[in-house]
Amino acid sequence: MKYAAKLGARWVVILGEEEYAKGLAAVRDMRLGDQQEVALAELVEYIKSK
Repeated sequence: MKYAAKLGARWVVILGEEEYAKGLAAVRDMRLGDQQEVALAELVEYIKSK
């Protein structure tokens, strides 16, 4: 997260073993600090909509 902030990244996608097993990814908005779980199939559309 610190590296992403240093780079000025808007979004960070966290995909660990547990998330992958559930078919989800955690998406963190680095500007707002919010984090949501999003279905992998909907990930691109979710980020585009923001």
